[in-house]
Amino acid sequence: MIELLLHSFGEFSTRQPLTPTIWPHYDLLFVHSGRLSIYVETIGKVRLHAGEGVLLFPETKFSPHNKNSEALASVQHFSLDPQNKVLPPPFSHLVSKRTGCIIYKGSKNEYLENDIKRAIKWAKLPSTPARTTMRKALLTLILGEFLQIGWKDKPQQGLKHGTENLLEWAANQPLADLTTEKLAHAAGVSESTLRRQFHKHCDMSPKQAITSLRFNAAKQLLTETAKPIKEIAVHVGYKSDIAFHTAFKNRFQTSPGNYRQKHRITG
Repeated sequence: MIELLLHSFGEFSTRQPLTPTIWPHYDLLFVHSGRLSIYVETIGKVRLHAGEGVLLFPETKFSPHNKNSEALASVQHFSLDPQNKVLPPPFSHLVSKRTGCIIYKGSKNEYLENDIKRAIKWAKLPSTPARTTMRKALLTLILGEFLQIGWKDKPQQGLKHGTENLLEWAANQPLADLTTEKLAHAAGVSESTLRRQFHKHCDMSPKQAITSLRFNAAKQLLTETAKPIKEIAVHVGYKSDIAFHTAFKNRFQTSPGNYRQKHRITG
């Protein structure tokens, strides 16, 4: 499925300038410390901080953008076998992508970062058939996480689907920590710009959108799991089960417990 080509790790800065580049393979760039600004031909400037990254599709021209960029970053170069008929979604959707990128920004994801750090360590070890197989499996896990929590193109382009992509990304973040400020940072815009964009395309505020995401997650946990209501309340961002109970009842005219009893999925 995945063909490993190269794995590099090091400094990206004005001391090591990069010229505009097009590589005929996929490049997963992840920033481990510092900040990095690159220009991607299809969407423009992309700013990345520690814990953020970008998956560049083949034939996509990119170059450094800001002279102040200075970061330690890793790059995993790989290709996908288009003849492999067992590629599962979402990997099968990548095969046809020739230009563009998927961006991951926002809330810290320890699983993603730890897997990338592990890939760096494995790349330094002598190559053996077993290690190659394990590295491919690890990269598959990394890509799967990246594709689930990243978005294609930039939401700040002002298009309706950009806002929808941002909400889809937000739904996969730790909801307890999700704020309007973090949404704005992830989108690369100011909070005022984010509010204008939401009112224009969603007819709601970012705060209302976050609240809606929390209730959707709460309903899913109530009906599909046996987690205690107090634990669900904390998971979706409420400081107490009492606050959650009040907000839920105001929203749905029923308590979380009654909702679970009525809609619980068993089997």
